[in-house]
Amino acid sequence: MIGSEADAAERLDVFVSQAGRTPASSWSRHMTYLAAKRQLNNLDQHQEPLPSETNRKAHIYTKSEFFRRSLDHQTIMALADNLARDAASVGNREVAFMPWGGAYNQVPSDATAFPHRNERFLVQHLVETDPDAPEAQHDGRSWLSRSWALLHPFGSGGAYPKLPGSGSPGLGSRLLRRKLRPTPKLKATYDPDNFFSFPQSLPPPVDAQLRWARTTIACPCCHEEDVPMTGSEFVTVELFLASSDRSHHADELAHWSSAVGDLSTTADARAVVHDSTALGGLAHGDETASAPTFVALLQIRQLPSGPIPQTLDALVAQLDQWSWVDRARSTVVVGPELVVVPGEQPLLLAMALRRRGEMSRPEFQRYWSTNHAELGRQVPGSQGYRQVHTDAALTDEARTVLRLNGPDYDGVAVACYADQAAFLGIMANEAVVQRLLEDERKFIDHSAAAMVVGYDADKPRQ
Repeated sequence: MIGSEADAAERLDVFVSQAGRTPASSWSRHMTYLAAKRQLNNLDQHQEPLPSETNRKAHIYTKSEFFRRSLDHQTIMALADNLARDAASVGNREVAFMPWGGAYNQVPSDATAFPHRNERFLVQHLVETDPDAPEAQHDGRSWLSRSWALLHPFGSGGAYPKLPGSGSPGLGSRLLRRKLRPTPKLKATYDPDNFFSFPQSLPPPVDAQLRWARTTIACPCCHEEDVPMTGSEFVTVELFLASSDRSHHADELAHWSSAVGDLSTTADARAVVHDSTALGGLAHGDETASAPTFVALLQIRQLPSGPIPQTLDALVAQLDQWSWVDRARSTVVVGPELVVVPGEQPLLLAMALRRRGEMSRPEFQRYWSTNHAELGRQVPGSQGYRQVHTDAALTDEARTVLRLNGPDYDGVAVACYADQAAFLGIMANEAVVQRLLEDERKFIDHSAAAMVVGYDADKPRQ
């Protein structure tokens, strides 16, 4: 900072006093710029494990954002309260403020590949969780999303490239992509199959976008849980809506699905109003009786490099107008779509799936996309079956932006039929149905599943 060491100590004391918490440790020293950077490079932010914890494992999740204006007092207090809040299942938590400005901002934003040249400071949110405790990972991600969301209204939209975190491409990566559009040959030459892929990376060449969904390599510092996925052409947003007034609002939903198609030439959207009588009964019986009740499904399918941020912005604007939406019970799944059996029909069954407790998400998605998908291909008369595999990063971002607090799911199975007769024709083959059901019980927790069944609002009944 600008000023003496005493000035810095005084300001830190004021900050600590306002935070209302006693720091576990404190350390300060006056240094030259070069010495300070070296100190930061050598600083280990995480405590070394005790001798009894030499094999301690932890998953680390981060989110970051740049800021150009100051935070208000209410936001700072809410941030400190969220950081200090007791959460037995959540491990170490950090919120780091990093000063910006100075020489960083003396370079034009379009002069180099680094576009963040108008920022005042950077904030990084970080949480450690137990990799063997799914509940702890869910709680840790929830804390991370809350912490980031508290400050996001003040943010400029950019994220530091080294700390991109779990989320869709931010302002910085969109600026970077615009600047690098004249050089698409770089990606095509050195990474044609999109091996190096994450939310902020450059998209693959256009001809390759139809060959991949989103290949994720386990990063030792981020530990994302997505499983490699091939053969998918789309990233799909599956938005399950719960109603506060128990009405279906079919006319509003039909109008929305027609309007949202104009968002992008690479997107297609549909709205399905739930009709529990549309299929005349399912083989799952009472296994799904306790599942959450949703009144409608909004579905948007886009190419992997499609305008996901713009889509979420449009959804936020629409949900804000629909006062009947119960955001506390509504939820969303975003991820790559695997087409198992091609086909588009007006009658849809979309089942939100939760894995069995003893399985990890990668294990669930791997079994679902291989063993179970092969059984799906063998169903006589199938008219369309797709799997949407939850991308944890994109889904968390969507939940935060859309302000949804409903259940978390590992994927969505989507089957379609020409009409009820076509569905009953498949269900009449008891041997096939029982084989599928028995296999589902190996990896799906049916008691936690939920579904929407109904006709596409834009397609007439046959």
